[in-house]
Amino acid sequence: MPEKYWPETVVLWGAGATKNLGLHPTSELIQLVLKISKNDFSFLEDKDEKLASAFKKLVTEDLIKDPKLSKVYDFKALETIISTNTKFNMHELFTMLDQLIDNNMGFNAFCDGKRKFLRVERVQAAKRCLILLIEELERLSIQKVPGCMDEEKMEPYYQFGKILAELMVEEAKTFESRGYKMDTRRFYLYSYAIISFNWDPVILWNIFNVHKEVNRNPTYLKNGLKLQLYDDFGTQIASAGLDENECEIRYTTNESQCKVINDYSYPSRTMRIGKVLFPHGMFGSRICPECGKSIVTFAEKWDRLSSEIFGPSILKPLQKNWKYRTPKEKLNKRGAIECPYCGQITYPYDMTLIIQSLSKKKNIPALEELKTEMGLLIKNAKHIIFAGYSLPIDDIMVKTFLCHLYREMIKKN
Repeated sequence: MPEKYWPETVVLWGAGATKNLGLHPTSELIQLVLKISKNDFSFLEDKDEKLASAFKKLVTEDLIKDPKLSKVYDFKALETIISTNTKFNMHELFTMLDQLIDNNMGFNAFCDGKRKFLRVERVQAAKRCLILLIEELERLSIQKVPGCMDEEKMEPYYQFGKILAELMVEEAKTFESRGYKMDTRRFYLYSYAIISFNWDPVILWNIFNVHKEVNRNPTYLKNGLKLQLYDDFGTQIASAGLDENECEIRYTTNESQCKVINDYSYPSRTMRIGKVLFPHGMFGSRICPECGKSIVTFAEKWDRLSSEIFGPSILKPLQKNWKYRTPKEKLNKRGAIECPYCGQITYPYDMTLIIQSLSKKKNIPALEELKTEMGLLIKNAKHIIFAGYSLPIDDIMVKTFLCHLYREMIKKN
């Protein structure tokens, strides 16, 4: 059998790659959560006043006084748990929470000379609160003014996306001249893939916008067909269409679409596609609690500086420009996204985030599929680029793949 084609270059994208934007690595996030638990908001001094005030309101009022929010996101319970050990790191904290939840156990806290017991339901709500704080801290960190990211800081990521797009167009011309069939992987699959271990979709959003510009002014190949560039998430995901008000089912592109569109029997246009995977999940993504489908939302319009790509916040001022589209979303608000499949409302706690826990259990099918795709990409890569990714302690799978590759290299040499 001929050799299977996979992208030659795989970029492992980590927190260090986006630190310049103000996004916090894990070590900083836990320190900020500890400060918040002590009512220390000094880290907000340089932030926009409206954003800083909204975040303080979220933590000191909404998550404590709102009867519904405080039950779902139990900040008081999280505060109690953290107060028992102020030297927690994120791995330890999430691991402990997961172990308690998996074993249906509550938490015995001893603080301020008193003993306090939290039932497992409150431990679950504390974990939801911790994930919510992480999301809101990252959303807050990237906004220069409400609803908008810093154009100067974002420019290098946009230029990076443009360079990648230009290279993929040139690749298409080269592969066409070599006679590669356009409905084969060797032609339509980019020679690079990005595996992002970040939860933020910054790199994806910049690539999306660059591809949108390229596709509006396409290059024509020798066969007269226009070339268009797209991205493959590695699994089937439904997305609400940009610039639309309806919660209609729209799918992200994938390889099967490439093979059909590039079919020589029905020439219309030519597609190329690249793998951009988020095996740890992504802000703005959800798993519907009723039908189990994977959905994602980005923004209402193509604005590469919009913070809407983080999805809706439970507090309107923290996501200024977010507009709820459907009657159900407008009724529920508080970060609601309607599932386009079954109509169920999803909330921020339905996000598909893999957190830094050493207590590993079987993930949801969509993320399991991504991990399989990730393994194949790493295994078959000729070049692996570490872009701000530092192999944290809980990424056992990635370490295993890299160790395997290293052993194979030793054998060959």
